[in-house]
Amino acid sequence: GDSGWQTNTWYSQVDGVMGGKSSGDLTFLESNSVMSFSGVISLDGGGFSSVIKSFSSAIDLSPYAGFAVELETTSAHDPNNVDAPLGLHLQFHDSNTRYIG
Repeated sequence: GDSGWQTNTWYSQVDGVMGGKSSGDLTFLESNSVMSFSGVISLDGGGFSSVIKSFSSAIDLSPYAGFAVELETTSAHDPNNVDAPLGLHLQFHDSNTRYIG
């Protein structure tokens, strides 16, 4: 946003909670106006690397018609020339539930 990200409310979570070997690194650039996340997905285990945002209270989005997510990615090839899978998952929930994945 115009005043930057609230960096203390964002964190990365990887598949180590499932015995996986993926990695993830979350950094904030340009005076916190840009959030950058990079990682390597290993399919030996859980196979995910994610960014999670915590909110202290509910956010009323009813005045808005929607929201936009911009995803920029690069993909590498394995020795067998097979592209790594790529997915995007957005999850919203209320304060009474919490996904721990």
